[in-house]
Amino acid sequence: MSLFYFIIKRRRLHLNGRIQEWKSSPELLYSNIAYIFFRSERDCPVIKRYKILLLLFMIACFAPACSQQQGIDKSKFVKVDRAARAARDSLASGASYQQFSELVQGLAAEIAALRGRVTSGEELGLLGAYSDLLSFYRDGLLLWKYKLDFAPFDFVPKGRIYVGQDVEPIVSKYRFHTELQIYQPTRQYWKSISEDSIRIIWNNADSQLKIIENMKNY
Repeated sequence: MSLFYFIIKRRRLHLNGRIQEWKSSPELLYSNIAYIFFRSERDCPVIKRYKILLLLFMIACFAPACSQQQGIDKSKFVKVDRAARAARDSLASGASYQQFSELVQGLAAEIAALRGRVTSGEELGLLGAYSDLLSFYRDGLLLWKYKLDFAPFDFVPKGRIYVGQDVEPIVSKYRFHTELQIYQPTRQYWKSISEDSIRIIWNNADSQLKIIENMKNY
């Protein structure tokens, strides 16, 4: 677009009283630069030279920020995407708790490495989506751990997971149905959830991966 376009648009916005609505647009910066440049034609030579220098300074300092590429730089997310898919595929192939736990740790490391590297709002949103995926995997891992840890104890019915203090937030988060159990020797009550709760979390993770894929291709 020509500098005349920005001058005309700047003038129209001022006349319509909408300059504040446009202030976040990069076009406003260029319109101001163009306005200064052409106003200098009517000034004295000294002021004219000063404004031209100011114009060059503003272009050098602010134009790169305004022209910063928006959207998503997919090359930044190659490693974190690979880690996410590796975790998903390991579940499908019947990985052990330890194997899956290590893959989730790898995903967490890749997410942490991306912080500070994302620049656009879209990239921040995508990073947040990967963080949500990590949260699903960690929730499922915790239930898996409780399932394994309490499996040797006879007081936990088959197909149930003991709801300990660490599991309570997950139960609330996913609104899992709980059953009240009683430990006969002490007559103490405790709660349990179905083992199927783990599968529900994995399904949530799969849905999150689809959301991530849509965000990358949008």
